[in-house]
Amino acid sequence: MKAFFSLSQRGQIIRLRNLANAALQRYDIGEASLRFLSNTDNTVFRVDQDENSQQIENSTVSRRFILRIIRSEKNLSEEMIRAELLWLSALRTQANLVVPEPVPAADGTYIQEISVAGVPQSRYCILFRWIYGRFRNHDLLTPRELERVGSFIAKVHYHAETFMLPDNFDRPHLDEDILLGERSVLRPGIGDRFFSDRNLSVFDASIRELCSQMEQIGKSSEAFGMIHGDFQPANFLFHGQNVHFIDFSECGLGYYLYDCVPTLSYLRHRPDFQAQWSAFFNGYQKVRSLPVDYRGQFETFTALRTVFLVNWVCGLPDSMQQPWMKSFLEESVMRLKHYLEDGWVPLQFS
Repeated sequence: MKAFFSLSQRGQIIRLRNLANAALQRYDIGEASLRFLSNTDNTVFRVDQDENSQQIENSTVSRRFILRIIRSEKNLSEEMIRAELLWLSALRTQANLVVPEPVPAADGTYIQEISVAGVPQSRYCILFRWIYGRFRNHDLLTPRELERVGSFIAKVHYHAETFMLPDNFDRPHLDEDILLGERSVLRPGIGDRFFSDRNLSVFDASIRELCSQMEQIGKSSEAFGMIHGDFQPANFLFHGQNVHFIDFSECGLGYYLYDCVPTLSYLRHRPDFQAQWSAFFNGYQKVRSLPVDYRGQFETFTALRTVFLVNWVCGLPDSMQQPWMKSFLEESVMRLKHYLEDGWVPLQFS
């Protein structure tokens, strides 16, 4: 059998579909069909329950779900995944926010460890109820929509300020760990595969500056707590006058302003960016106040996000083969140089 990571994208998805079907056997949802949605950080399938299934008892309950298959390379423990689900439950019940809701398997558990032939290592799988709404291309987002997005994110952070971390609550840290942790581009065998010594020195200087800035900001409950970690436009849905967020798989302990970076970074190329920026933060401040120097802190966390994305793509098993890799890494170095020299990060990044 051909090695999994030597397969094309289509070949990998075929094998992961087999794993998804195996996972669905653990749930009391009857016959269901799978529709592939994405295979980036995790693999995601839409699950449509057959309308004639005997398991459907309430016609008002959605027959659609999302199945998330977690990449084995993420090295997430079952405890880490359980912590994400616990926080989602708190956001639903305590903050009354529409966020993903996991579905229990037939045995009452929420996390399934599945193995199938042809897929290396077992994979953790979670089934979530479908959240309805429509995506908006980031180029089409209006100030009114950005204001609603800002308010939702502020509600998440407002709740996080008083969220008491339970014992044994284990989630990644989106702070200095991004810069100095196991995935750091400065570690031997990671960044030196992609960067010259000269460009690695840019990362070294940037990381020292970012650590200094974060030390000054501190980790009080007003600045630091549980965050989504990836509030990009692909992760929010508009439903009537409401906005709903999905995919909390990157959640962790981090700075609240860092959580605002992914949304606005996709808009920096737009000629009306200042209007978008103002609308977003106006919406945010209707719910929660911002630090006086939030503009400067935002640039610091934009640079932190740049390092995070570089660490992420350098850790992908097939990163060397990606056609966009060279230009992405060159642009990332340029942005960090700009941050070191001028204190802000130019251009859009994804």
